[in-house]
Amino acid sequence: MKKGIVMIVVLFGIFSCTKKSETQEPAPIVDSVKTPIVGSDQDPHGCKTSAGYTWSNLRKECVRIFEVGKRLDSNQKDTMSAFVIFDETENKAELFTILEKEPLILERESKNRPWVNSDWQLSKSKGFVLKKGNQVLFLGK
Repeated sequence: MKKGIVMIVVLFGIFSCTKKSETQEPAPIVDSVKTPIVGSDQDPHGCKTSAGYTWSNLRKECVRIFEVGKRLDSNQKDTMSAFVIFDETENKAELFTILEKEPLILERESKNRPWVNSDWQLSKSKGFVLKKGNQVLFLGK
């Protein structure tokens, strides 16, 4: 019996001396960068860029180039595209491409002539062909 009581006292002593581990919830991670709400940003013209709008100098309004423009796909083995928007007379075309910092306005002299600006040339026969210099970069329907 004495051995049983001694054993209980020893076990009680061992378990009472161990440090209790406190279980605390980890501190929440605070995101110091505020995520903008989609549609809450605007460019200098008031176009909501996060909603896909960009300013068209040709139309003088915010447009979604992928909705109103003609898509031209790269002639190379990449996934790059260009977009072209025309005015009502189709004598001017606005070119949107990542190869230029700003959209370009291309003009043509008459109906069957290509649209040009510097070394950019857009022509149409069975489809659209966009060249820079003598190199064909983009093709479209």
